[in-house]
Amino acid sequence: MHMKSAELKLDLFRRIDRLKGPQLQQAYGVILNYLRSRETEEDWNDLSEEERNSILKGLEDYDKGDVIPHHQVVAEAKAKYGRRR
Repeated sequence: MHMKSAELKLDLFRRIDRLKGPQLQQAYGVILNYLRSRETEEDWNDLSEEERNSILKGLEDYDKGDVIPHHQVVAEAKAKYGRRR
Protein backbone atom coordinates (compact mmCIF):
# COMPACT_ATOMS: atom_id res chain seq x y z
CA MET A 1 0.00 0.00 0.00
CA HIS A 2 1.55 3.27 -1.15
CA MET A 3 0.13 6.40 0.48
CA LYS A 4 0.45 9.92 -0.85
CA SER A 5 2.08 12.61 1.26
CA ALA A 6 -1.21 14.17 2.39
CA GLU A 7 -2.59 10.74 3.35
CA LEU A 8 0.54 9.94 5.36
CA LYS A 9 0.33 13.24 7.24
CA LEU A 10 -3.35 12.76 8.00
CA ASP A 11 -2.75 9.19 9.21
CA LEU A 12 0.09 10.35 11.46
CA PHE A 13 -2.00 13.21 12.79
CA ARG A 14 -4.90 10.88 13.65
CA ARG A 15 -2.61 8.37 15.37
CA ILE A 16 -0.84 11.10 17.36
CA ASP A 17 -4.17 12.74 18.22
CA ARG A 18 -5.27 9.54 20.00
CA LEU A 19 -2.22 9.49 22.28
CA LYS A 20 -2.47 10.76 25.84
CA GLY A 21 -0.04 11.83 28.55
CA PRO A 22 3.26 9.93 28.63
CA GLN A 23 2.60 8.21 25.29
CA LEU A 24 2.15 11.59 23.62
CA GLN A 25 5.33 12.94 25.22
CA GLN A 26 7.25 9.84 24.16
CA ALA A 27 5.99 10.08 20.57
CA TYR A 28 6.88 13.78 20.52
CA GLY A 29 10.40 12.97 21.71
CA VAL A 30 10.86 10.24 19.11
CA ILE A 31 9.68 12.44 16.26
CA LEU A 32 11.74 15.41 17.43
CA ASN A 33 14.86 13.25 17.78
CA TYR A 34 14.34 11.90 14.28
CA LEU A 35 13.92 15.37 12.79
CA ARG A 36 16.97 16.70 14.64
CA SER A 37 19.09 13.75 13.53
CA ARG A 38 18.16 14.45 9.91
CA GLU A 39 19.11 18.12 10.36
CA THR A 40 22.40 17.10 11.97
CA GLU A 41 23.16 14.69 9.12
CA GLU A 42 22.40 17.38 6.57
CA ASP A 43 24.59 19.86 8.47
CA TRP A 44 27.43 17.30 8.53
CA ASN A 45 27.12 16.74 4.79
CA ASP A 46 27.25 20.51 4.20
CA LEU A 47 30.69 20.72 5.83
CA SER A 48 33.84 20.64 3.74
CA GLU A 49 36.10 17.61 3.95
CA GLU A 50 38.64 19.71 5.85
CA GLU A 51 35.99 20.74 8.42
CA ARG A 52 34.81 17.15 8.89
CA ASN A 53 38.40 15.91 9.30
CA SER A 54 39.08 18.63 11.86
CA ILE A 55 36.03 17.64 13.90
CA LEU A 56 36.97 13.95 13.73
CA LYS A 57 40.53 14.80 14.86
CA GLY A 58 39.11 16.74 17.79
CA LEU A 59 36.97 13.77 18.80
CA GLU A 60 40.00 11.48 18.59
CA ASP A 61 41.99 13.88 20.78
CA TYR A 62 39.13 13.94 23.28
CA ASP A 63 38.95 10.14 23.37
CA LYS A 64 42.71 10.02 24.08
CA GLY A 65 42.38 12.63 26.83
CA ASP A 66 44.51 15.06 24.84
CA VAL A 67 42.45 18.11 25.77
CA ILE A 68 42.71 21.28 27.85
CA PRO A 69 39.98 21.72 30.49
CA HIS A 70 37.65 24.70 30.05
CA HIS A 71 38.62 26.26 33.38
CA GLN A 72 42.28 26.22 32.33
CA VAL A 73 41.54 27.93 29.00
CA VAL A 74 39.50 30.60 30.78
CA ALA A 75 42.23 31.19 33.38
CA GLU A 76 44.90 31.50 30.68
CA ALA A 77 42.77 33.90 28.64
CA LYS A 78 42.09 36.08 31.69
CA ALA A 79 45.79 36.11 32.56
CA LYS A 80 46.77 37.05 29.01
CA TYR A 81 44.00 39.52 28.13
CA GLY A 82 42.64 40.60 31.49
CA ARG A 83 38.99 40.98 32.22
CA ARG A 84 37.26 42.90 29.39
CA ARG A 85 33.74 44.19 29.34
